[in-house]
Amino acid sequence: MTVYLTTITVMLIILVVCIAGAAKSERPLAKDVFFLLCYMVLPLAANEVIALAESETIAKFAYLLYFIGTDLMLYSLVRYSVDYCDIKYDGSIFKKVLIAITVADIFLVLLNPFLGHVFELEESRLDSGEKYIKLVSLWYHKIHLGVSYMLGLITALIFTIKTIRSSKLVRGKYLMFLVPFLLTAAWETHYIFLNRPLDYSMVGYAVCGIVVFYFAVVYVPTALMDRMKSTIVSSISDGVIFFDDNNRCIYANSNAELIFDIKSEAELEGIRARFLKIMDVDEKEIATINSKKFTKKYHGSDGEKTFEIEYHRLYDGRGHGIGAFARFIDRTEELDRMQKEHYMATHDKLTGLYNAPYFYELVERRLKADPDRKYLAMSTDVRGFKLINDRYGRPVGDELLIKIANVIENNSSKHTLYGRLSGDKFGLLIPAKHYKEETILRAIKELDEAVSPDYKLLIHLGVYEVTESDKRASVMFDRAAMAINDIKDDLEIRIAYYSDRMRDEMLWEQKIASSLDDAVSRGCVMPFLQAQVDKNGKVSGAEVLVRWEHDEEGMLMPQSFISVLEKNGTIAKLDKYMWESACRILRKWSMKGIDDLYLSVNISPRDFYLLDVPQVLEELTDLYEVDRKKLRLEITETIMMDDVNMKLEAFAKLRAMGFILEMDDFGSGYSSLNMLKDMPVDVLKLDMVFMSDTANKEKNDKIVKLIVKLAGELGIHVIAEGVETGEQVRSLSEMGCLTFQGYYFAKPIPLVEFEKRHVG
Repeated sequence: MTVYLTTITVMLIILVVCIAGAAKSERPLAKDVFFLLCYMVLPLAANEVIALAESETIAKFAYLLYFIGTDLMLYSLVRYSVDYCDIKYDGSIFKKVLIAITVADIFLVLLNPFLGHVFELEESRLDSGEKYIKLVSLWYHKIHLGVSYMLGLITALIFTIKTIRSSKLVRGKYLMFLVPFLLTAAWETHYIFLNRPLDYSMVGYAVCGIVVFYFAVVYVPTALMDRMKSTIVSSISDGVIFFDDNNRCIYANSNAELIFDIKSEAELEGIRARFLKIMDVDEKEIATINSKKFTKKYHGSDGEKTFEIEYHRLYDGRGHGIGAFARFIDRTEELDRMQKEHYMATHDKLTGLYNAPYFYELVERRLKADPDRKYLAMSTDVRGFKLINDRYGRPVGDELLIKIANVIENNSSKHTLYGRLSGDKFGLLIPAKHYKEETILRAIKELDEAVSPDYKLLIHLGVYEVTESDKRASVMFDRAAMAINDIKDDLEIRIAYYSDRMRDEMLWEQKIASSLDDAVSRGCVMPFLQAQVDKNGKVSGAEVLVRWEHDEEGMLMPQSFISVLEKNGTIAKLDKYMWESACRILRKWSMKGIDDLYLSVNISPRDFYLLDVPQVLEELTDLYEVDRKKLRLEITETIMMDDVNMKLEAFAKLRAMGFILEMDDFGSGYSSLNMLKDMPVDVLKLDMVFMSDTANKEKNDKIVKLIVKLAGELGIHVIAEGVETGEQVRSLSEMGCLTFQGYYFAKPIPLVEFEKRHVG
């Protein structure tokens, strides 16, 4: 008895100490462990009371405490096992059922004093002769044992399944609980079947509780972490080397062994000297380095590779050096890919020269770094390059571009920057003192027969002297390209130089472009109307022409700014404004009851690329409630030079909406009968270039007469524009022309003046 009581007391003391430790701990499972240990104290303490009890009353109370404590302890073991093994439990039906069974069993056990269905007591003697109040099982005791074994079995199954499914690396932390628990369960079963008076199996449960406390609250899995770290270090793709406090190599993972061609542990020491060479330090210097990171090429057993190398010295909590480690990260493929991507991003795919963005960047860097030296920016142009592609095919065109690139490379010095700007345009930046015109001309003539012996290639070069090195490079080469426009049709002159006149033209373009919005908002851009009349001067409508009252330049005619706006893409903004102005005028006339006049507005070829022309005109005429037949749309024959199908589709939409289409300037450009056949126009505006002085007036008149007649047969109305003399009116009238526009009848005049003369 003394041994039994001493053992129980020692276990109780240990459990109390563990309970205190669990109460202070902040580890995740500490709360579960705290309640489990508290419940373990109950049956353990109850056994000690039973062993010391002199009266049946005390013993009966102790046995009840034992049964209740056993239920609570085993339920807590289930709760701990699901949390420790990371099984979803809270809120589940499984949890509710277990709680219900446990509570019911405790309640039924507590009824034993009234029902006498669990146990009764009898006095007995131990082998040593000491008195002992023994439990005699009744029918419900077997049910209570069933509940206890069920809870124990659930705990054992959870840990068994987790053990089987876990890696060998972590299996031990589950076995360390499972084995003592199974032994304790077997021990308790042995006690029950042998009906021994003193229950030593509770010592086993106490041992299980101590194991639980140790692994859940105290134990820091150092060995496990060491194994995991070793596994991780061995499996990572980088090379890793560890050094001790004397800089001796004590470990190298498989990738580091491959880098240094290490075939056995005995060769580890050889890494040290090679690593010092890579670090470019000696024995003394390495001791002073705490951390270093650098990139270096290293020729190992599998060839030369580029590594990003990290070296870090390690210290303990007191600042004493305990060793170091180095990490070799293979950046070979990454750097190769980056170099390839950089090359692809900075070089032209076809010629291998710098592409435009990178070339411009290099030019700006050069000029910024060398602002005192004079440089020339040059741009090339191949005359009719598109025709070469069309006639000989794209491969021949590409081969020509490669030949041009080769000639540029072969004739350029180390001081010259060059690249492909776009299409057939190449750019060069050369110090002015190294520029020799004869060398350039000789290089150009090398390419005269580059396409074919029977095809004379014509290459022009524009030259711009860099006077402002802080300008954008693209502007400089635009100016060089601008110079070519002066000689583009010249078969003899190959090199053109940028002049102040070109600069003035550019400044004019900038002035026009920058002041358009303000001029429109202030009403300085305004519609002028030129009447369209019959031969007697009766007005049927008018063409809306734009005029610009410039603050500095005075009244500007369209020819001074329209081409600028078409070039920079703001023509669409102006045209839309003029269309809306015409709609306002027609709306005003309609409200006054004047519905017999129409207005013609111009549409630029560029509008179709910058606007959805049909949609814009539809919205404007709807907004101002304008009869679309009163707003006529003038287009020029040049509008059909490209994207024919897209424009024909737009014209068809406009006519379907009710607009009348007029072809302007017919006869002044490249008109042909094919234009009349394909273009869906309602009105033909015949340019009086046909009626100008000619060597054969009779033939000229016959052509005009035939055009007027043909237009009539096609249902196309003809307006003669540019009419300046009475003779022209008479002649055209005889030919069948009924409507006229020109200075003979009226000049373009402001809206107010037009309304005074012709409206109302």
